[in-house]
Amino acid sequence: MKAKENAKSLKNIIILALFLYPLFFILDLIVYFQYKFELLTIRIIVSIILLLFLLLINKVKNLFFLTFSTHLIAAMGISFMCVIVKKGFASPYYAGIFLVIIAASAFLRFTPRLFNILLLSILSQHFIMLSFLPFRLMDLMNNIFFLGSATLIAIMIHYTIFKLSQEIKTLEENKTSYFINLAHETKTPLTLITNYLNKYIRKKGTDPDLTIIKDNIGKLKKDMMNFLDYEKLEKGQEFYDHTLITDLSEVVDNSANLFKELAAYKKISIKTDLQHDIAVAADPAAVDRVVNNLLDNAVKYTGKGGSIYIKLHAKKHEIELTVKDSGIGISGEQLQHIFKAYHQISHKKRNIQGMGMGLNIVKKIVDDIECRIEVESTPSKGSEFKVYFPAHKKGEGQSVPAAPEQSEYPVKSLYNEITADTVYEPGRYTLLIIEDNPDMLLYLKHALGESYNVQCAENGKQALEKLSAIPVPHLVVSDIMMDTMDGYQFYEEFKKDKTYKAVPVIFLTAKNTQIEKIKALQKGAVDFIRKPFEIEELKAKISSVINVTQAQQESSKQKLIKQVMKTLNGASEQDDFSLLFEKRCREIEISPREKQIIFLLLKGNQYKEIADQLHISMNTVNSHIRKIYKKCSVNNKLELLNLFKTT
Repeated sequence: MKAKENAKSLKNIIILALFLYPLFFILDLIVYFQYKFELLTIRIIVSIILLLFLLLINKVKNLFFLTFSTHLIAAMGISFMCVIVKKGFASPYYAGIFLVIIAASAFLRFTPRLFNILLLSILSQHFIMLSFLPFRLMDLMNNIFFLGSATLIAIMIHYTIFKLSQEIKTLEENKTSYFINLAHETKTPLTLITNYLNKYIRKKGTDPDLTIIKDNIGKLKKDMMNFLDYEKLEKGQEFYDHTLITDLSEVVDNSANLFKELAAYKKISIKTDLQHDIAVAADPAAVDRVVNNLLDNAVKYTGKGGSIYIKLHAKKHEIELTVKDSGIGISGEQLQHIFKAYHQISHKKRNIQGMGMGLNIVKKIVDDIECRIEVESTPSKGSEFKVYFPAHKKGEGQSVPAAPEQSEYPVKSLYNEITADTVYEPGRYTLLIIEDNPDMLLYLKHALGESYNVQCAENGKQALEKLSAIPVPHLVVSDIMMDTMDGYQFYEEFKKDKTYKAVPVIFLTAKNTQIEKIKALQKGAVDFIRKPFEIEELKAKISSVINVTQAQQESSKQKLIKQVMKTLNGASEQDDFSLLFEKRCREIEISPREKQIIFLLLKGNQYKEIADQLHISMNTVNSHIRKIYKKCSVNNKLELLNLFKTT
């Protein structure tokens, strides 16, 4: 990592010098026109040397000598100019050395000791070269003062930057060490849980709940392994043996078959075009990681009904592996960063995302076995990854080991069961659950479906589309972070319709800050529950909110009934009317809800107004009206009103 930083710093310094060195020839023409050829010659020679150094950066393992030489050559060129113009210490060109010294302080990653040696070398060559010319003491003192001042400033800048970088490095190492220890500590309990779970499944058999548990443990293990492998690769630790020969055809075929099971759940078709008996010089485990990460991303970012195409062909001098999908695609801006650690293909919130290290590991392995990877992608149309392996010719008696065994199946969820609502049971309260994590949505549906009618939606947009076809929910439980339409956007659209003004909303979220809670409550939510949560807590809050809401609505209805009674008959006749009305309702077997609707009709309310006041949909109002007409043997609203007014 340090070598890469030093190479990048040196590259920036040389590019800057290659720009400034020729540019200042303009100053030569203005100040010392008579020496233009000599000065131009020096600038050309120095630029050629610097350009040569630039070409050597990626080929030299130890960059110290190259970095040292770059600064010394640049400073020496300026000292030569001071000699050429015959001004020596009085030449204004020595000021150019300031730029070399200050640039070194800002860009170099040397230790203070090495940096001080470099500055001493720059100053020494300058004073040695100019001391052979006649000079005035005042000019010498002027040189010493300004170059000394620039040197002290550079040392202070470099020391400050060096100290800060060391502190940052220590913090990063401590943080990384903490997470590595955490990952290692997590591996042990995860292994025990997995083994005991598999043992239980072998004895008792599996069911949907156990499938979800096993799949999510597998996902967590995969993320932990990616994290640990990334750290090993980042530190240059060699844990793959690329002297081995791998049957690439078998690895790709096995992985494709493995992912077909997961793809089937999402109704994704996987087609393969694989040439047999293709071998590569690489560790089988490394090749397996490359293939599996590419296929995992393809399935992960391809929607239901999509397709994936896998091709493996040998060409003259290389082997081409292609993984093409019809998924969400990657923007041009994202393509520049997809191979960076912890970078996720979509910055939107997607429950399909992991830790963002899969493609980084792929790139590191690809570089390690000296092959290359290319990617083409169009947003909303899909992506195509191509890996080019060096062709390998199997020697006599050289065996190809079997492909590595797959210890874990890809994570899969019970997609077909997720969005199916529970069977509607009259008399139960209705909940609308909005959650984009498939496993969480399925769990909430099963847990809450024991006591409520549960309607399911995978995002806010789907929930809004669903509202017109379902009864008005008594309560909404919504996640906040969702693609397509998040919880806040859904809430704003939901509350625009007067039908749902009084429907309470509880937000669920993985965001645990107090600011987020205040924001959710300010939006109008009745409660805010942080993930992870206990299901009993959610059940208790749902029950409490519904009970309070229903009590408030009942109180409002009673006040409304009294108001209607007073309007129709006056206060003196209210008791008599109530007795006669109740008697007629019992005779006709009018339900409590139908009774409320008749009262509102007597008051002169239209159907839409009745729906708003009773917090039910227009479809529900129409359904009740038809039943009332049938029970009362009337054909229209006028006949119904006459029937009850003459009661």
